[in-house]
Amino acid sequence: INANNLNTSRLTNLPDFGLNLELKTTNQEITLNGSGKNGTANLMTIAGSLPLQPKTWLGLPESEPEKEFLFEIKDAEVDLRQVQPFVPMIKNVQGNLELNVKATGTSSNPQFSGDADLSITKMRLDDSPFSEFRDSRIILNLANDIITVNESSIIASGGKATIRGSINLASKDADFDPIFDVEVEGKDILLYRTKDLNFRGHPNLTITGPYSKAKIAGTLKIADSLIYKDVEILPFGVPRTSETPRPNLPSFSQSPKMENPIISPPSGVMEWNLEVDITTEDPVLIRGNLIDGQITGQNLKLRGTIGSPKPSGTVTTEEIVADLPFSKLEVQSGSITLNPDSPTNSYLELKGSSKISSYLVQVFVSGTIQNPKLVLTSDPPLPENEIMLLLATGSVSSQLANQEVASQKALQYLFETLRRRNGEKDKSILQRFLKNSGQIKVSLGETNQYSGQNFSSATLNLDDRWDFTTQIDEQGQTRAFLVFSVRFK
Repeated sequence: INANNLNTSRLTNLPDFGLNLELKTTNQEITLNGSGKNGTANLMTIAGSLPLQPKTWLGLPESEPEKEFLFEIKDAEVDLRQVQPFVPMIKNVQGNLELNVKATGTSSNPQFSGDADLSITKMRLDDSPFSEFRDSRIILNLANDIITVNESSIIASGGKATIRGSINLASKDADFDPIFDVEVEGKDILLYRTKDLNFRGHPNLTITGPYSKAKIAGTLKIADSLIYKDVEILPFGVPRTSETPRPNLPSFSQSPKMENPIISPPSGVMEWNLEVDITTEDPVLIRGNLIDGQITGQNLKLRGTIGSPKPSGTVTTEEIVADLPFSKLEVQSGSITLNPDSPTNSYLELKGSSKISSYLVQVFVSGTIQNPKLVLTSDPPLPENEIMLLLATGSVSSQLANQEVASQKALQYLFETLRRRNGEKDKSILQRFLKNSGQIKVSLGETNQYSGQNFSSATLNLDDRWDFTTQIDEQGQTRAFLVFSVRFK
């Protein structure tokens, strides 16, 4: 039996694969020979033989002993671009897969062997933290029910991981439960990334044991990591990272937006045990528009399981400085103690001080993240509400009772914020404003009588009839307008 030129040319969604097959029967045996083509290039060679034993297949008593069969796919080479349509999360890919597979033995006891060589020149995934892969290679061998991972490397998002080891598929249990013995070493591996957090590290880990209860053990050194957070004291001053809420208008065409489903690892992986010791090779930097410093941690431990991790240890702060508009708060000592029973509710202990005018302010923070306690003291003594006002404005309430002083403080904050945001490029504009600061009226916390929204405004008197006004509301929306005044006597 010959089957030639079997292809996928009529299926537009599939690559242009072609197949030629030849089946023969001789001496109670079926032989198979064939080849696959990718367009005009050879894709693979197929060969095999199968003894004709219908009585044995049917399990009849008078059947003869099973004879061995053979099936081979040799020299298969697949361009990964042709696999891309079947994997939606792959945005684009360049590389190839070389594959050899061999099956021998009997139908009741088949034996498989082969090898695979996956080379990725470049690959980009859609909507994944590990989105960029390049110059990666994974080499696998299968023999005697053991997959051997020869030294392989993966370069992704600026980090490199080296993998070696084996996976034993010959499980002794009734259920299929492969046994892992894999080593993973990494350099600058991206561990976690959001718009505010970027953590990298050098892992040296082993994965051992059966799939149902494997253990991840080893060390992880945190390096080249950053925590960045801007703090918005007033609506202006920090570029908005969140979208402005859309108006809630009636619509006849909008359909309910479906939320993206949450994809979790298989339940077996979530039960893997953790025994990882963590240190900071480099301090984790803390940066932002108001805060600067770093944190370190030694002898941190990660236990529990992937689904329920239990971290423990202490993280200490170093050189933390909060540069507020009218004061500078220095944190002399600080620590965060991780709670293995409540990973998201660590214990804080911070001590800081600030020198403002003739006042020395001491700040103490202690307690859990979910329920911290703040204690403020000053020398000379002030009530806590006055200390908060002093930290925020550089003045006490008696000084701010004067409208002119309050306006000057607001202007000072505005100009300082613009200077931080734009550097020297707006220096000439700031100088013009400062020159006319006596003609500027600043109002904070006004309420729009029509919408009920709160806003702040600054008005510059140009002459007897013209005023220039800018406003900013709670959501960061701004507007500016010229006002021409007509006065009646």
